[in-house]
Parts: sequence; C-alpha cells; structure tokens
Amino acid sequence: MIHPAKIVLTVTFSLLSVLSAHAANIKISSLPFNITAPGTYVLTGNLSYTSGSSFAAIFITEPIQGPVVVDLNGFTITSDYPTDSNAGVAIYGNATYPTTIRNGTITKFANGINTFGYWNPGLGLTDITIKNIVFNQGLTGVEFGQSTNSSTVSNCTFNSCGSGINDSLTQGGNSYNNNTFVNTVALSVESYCCAAPLVLNRGRFAPPPATGLTTSAITAQTASKTPSIPISFLPFTITVPGTYVLTGNLSYAGTGTPAITINKTITGPVILDLKGFTLTGVPTDSTACVSMSGGAGLYPITIRNGTIMSFNEGIAATSVSNITVKNVIFDQNAFGVFFDLVDTSTILDCTFNSNINGIYDLQSTGGNSYNNNTFGVGGTRALYVQTLPQTPLVLDRCDFAAPPSN
Repeated sequence: MIHPAKIVLTVTFSLLSVLSAHAANIKISSLPFNITAPGTYVLTGNLSYTSGSSFAAIFITEPIQGPVVVDLNGFTITSDYPTDSNAGVAIYGNATYPTTIRNGTITKFANGINTFGYWNPGLGLTDITIKNIVFNQGLTGVEFGQSTNSSTVSNCTFNSCGSGINDSLTQGGNSYNNNTFVNTVALSVESYCCAAPLVLNRGRFAPPPATGLTTSAITAQTASKTPSIPISFLPFTITVPGTYVLTGNLSYAGTGTPAITINKTITGPVILDLKGFTLTGVPTDSTACVSMSGGAGLYPITIRNGTIMSFNEGIAATSVSNITVKNVIFDQNAFGVFFDLVDTSTILDCTFNSNINGIYDLQSTGGNSYNNNTFGVGGTRALYVQTLPQTPLVLDRCDFAAPPSN
C-alpha cells in the first residue's frame, strides 16, 4: 500500500518539474531567430545579423497564447546595415499577452524594435514593454506601427537614430518614461485616422541644461492690472506688457506678416486672451497667427481661450522661454503650435482638429510640458519633438489616454 503522503509528494515533485521546465530560459545563440511560443528567451552573447536573411533578427509571430520575454542579457545585436525593412526585434499580429524586451543594445537596424498590429479600431498589439535598451545608429529606435496600444517604453537611450520613438496610428494608452535622446528626433506620435480622438494626458521633458536657452530668473508675474488693451484689427503688434483681448472674430488675409506679433523687447508679462473668439487665416498662405521670437518670453507670455484656424502656424515661437498656451482650439492649420528652440513652456487643455501637425517642438532643449491636450480625428501628427544637436533630451514621462474599449 502506498502511503498518501508519498502520493502527495510525488505529485508535488511532478508539478514542480513541469513548472521548472516551463520556466527554463530558452537560449538565443544565433540570428535570425523566430519566437512562436510563450517563454523567456535569453541572448547568450553578442550577435550579428545579415540584412536580407529575414524580416527581423528576432521575430515574434502570432498566435502566441502566453507572455514572452526577450532578455538581451546585457549583450548587443548588430545589423550589417540599416536597410528600409530590417528590424532588431519585430512583433506582428493581434496579440494581447504581455511581451517584454529588455536589457541590452540594438545597433544599426532600420528599426530597432518594430511592432505592427491589425489596422482596425479595437484590434492590434497591446501590453508591450520595452525597457533598459540602448538604440544606436538606426533609422528608428522604436517603431510602434499601426494599432500598437497600451504599451510602454522606459529607461531607454536613443543615440544617433533618425527617430527615437515613432508611434504611428495609435489608438492610445502608450507611455514613454525616463528615456534619453541624443542627436535624434525624440518622439513622433500620429493618431489613428478613424478612431476616437487621441488624448495626451501629460508629457514632460526634463529642465534644459545650463547650456540651453537662458531662462530668466525673474520671478513670474501676472500681467499689470491696468485696463485690458483691445485687439479689433489685424495685423497687430504687442510692444508693451499687459493683457490684450479680442473684441470679436477676426479674419486675416495674410501678407507674410503674422496676424499678431509679440515684440521681443517687452520687459514684462503679456496675456493674449482670445475671449472665446476665432482668428481665421488663409490656408494657402505661409503666415503665422501669433508669433514671437528672438528673446521674447523672459517674462511670462500666456495665450488662451479661443480658436485659431487656417494659418500656417497657429502659434509660432523661436528662441523663447516661459510660454503658456491653454484652452485654445487649433483647427485646420499646417502647425497648431510650432516651437523652435523653446524651453520651459507649457501647452495644456488645448484641442487640435485637422491640423497637419498638432504640437511641433523643434530643436528642443527641454523643460516643455504638454498636459491634457486632445488631438481630434483628421489630424496627421499629434506630437513631434526633436532634440538640439549634441544636447541630450530626457523625456521624464509621456502618457496617452487608454484607447476606447470598443
């Protein structure tokens, strides 16, 4: 007779054996390598990949009914040349199980990591985590292809990539935290053309280095309590501090001169309050609606409460600090907000509808934040941020709202 304790012991050892076998790491010792089953896959050393031998050095294909971890284990995978199609790690299909890629270096691939979901609302790839990866000298570090949602890129470094993170046709839910970009377009996010509006809950870049723009140490002040200054015609130039208010809807034919110019020699805060009215330009003209450049912004500049439509740039700022844009609707502009060499500025509670570019932050030195902005259906690119050459840009956090449940 077999003692019951022995039966229990035998079953327990058998179960542990199964679990141990299932948990055992699967070695990746050569490339290309296809992953078709759940598990933890671990590099055994530095590996090279020959372009054209397959679509990707490591290819995760559907359907996989369970989580996958690809651990580069501190090693490097290197391509011989970044062609238009090769990827270091590629994920394809309609997967909902967690996939994690972590801990190593990916060098000289067209796309360091490339994901490609099904092109339909409610379908695609979800729950992808990319962390502690260094991307070197590729065309794109992370290419989140169509319908990649609810995924995270964190603690990664992007060196001399054409683009760091390119998030194309997202439905939402992606976040990018504590990533560093050097000589790279940091982040480009394009909303899904037929889905619900894309909501940027928050996006914040680390403060600029001391070598960036000289941000004034002047204590932030509110605009003078003198009577508001009306704007009843265009073009209009602001030359002194104060609160400027629209008196009604205004149209501007455009002559190359901005509709409203904020002079760079102003020595105090400025508020431009659209008062709920609309400024309308000519879509075929290359004119900005509100423009400031060349040192303006040492004192706070605020633009708020109204609609800007059919301009080349809704708001254009160059070499400026301390700008706040809030509660503004940007409609049918080439660029909703165009920043060039701008730091320590904020865009919040704005809506971008049918603009070719929503927020375009060129040669950023850091310190800018984007909070609670909505990018409506019809826009091409929600957010584009490019680093200043040789100046690392650190994205502390960037979260998009989760995609709709349907």
